[in-house]
Amino acid sequence: MTPTGSYAGAMGAPQFMPSSFRAYAVDASDDGRRDIWSNWADVIGSVANYFVAHGWRSGADVAASAEVSDRWDGPEPDNRLEARDTVAALQDRGVRFATKLAARGTRRAPQARRRRRPRVLGGLP
Repeated sequence: MTPTGSYAGAMGAPQFMPSSFRAYAVDASDDGRRDIWSNWADVIGSVANYFVAHGWRSGADVAASAEVSDRWDGPEPDNRLEARDTVAALQDRGVRFATKLAARGTRRAPQARRRRRPRVLGGLP
């Protein structure tokens, strides 16, 4: 298979940009290649490596319930989100989330390390 990407440069199943491929892609299948196009072990391992590098914690919540409060200032929600719809922006507009996660984090993500095998797979949904 010839590695190809989208018109914007995103590559493979995880849609990594080239810099993310260089930083996070791993050879989880141990076949000597980092193949995020057709080798699902490498795809899952690379996404796991990305998550770990950005603070993933095994067993942590990946979703939170939310409800619209009386302060909601938008149209009736249709369960779709836009890139601008961050947790903080939605809270500012009147959405209440059932989570202990901070809306505005101050912790900086740790630097990524290239690993031969991912450290965490058990935390993936």
